[in-house]
Amino acid sequence: MNEKLSDDVDLVMSVLSDVLGESRFSNIEKNDVIKELSEVEGEEEFDYTGSYHPYKRIDSVVKHFVSKYKKRKHNEEKEKEFEKSKNAEEEVDSDSEMINAGI
Repeated sequence: MNEKLSDDVDLVMSVLSDVLGESRFSNIEKNDVIKELSEVEGEEEFDYTGSYHPYKRIDSVVKHFVSKYKKRKHNEEKEKEFEKSKNAEEEVDSDSEMINAGI
């Protein structure tokens, strides 16, 4: 790995650590970051309106991983809420059955 790519990987990993927190950051492999960086084309252009980093290339890769891991957490939370509501409905149904049966 050349020095420029190594620096970019370090930048991405540093920003991801700050943005995602340790628990979600620990799921990201350096090889995945290297793959994403190699797919993003372009020179190091500055864009100070970037969400996470002024280098467009770094910002683009960070956005990719943030959207990937933030969605996962959001989906897991939705599944937990669904399970809770499903369990609550089952409890109401069983209570109704007991009342109807005169228990």
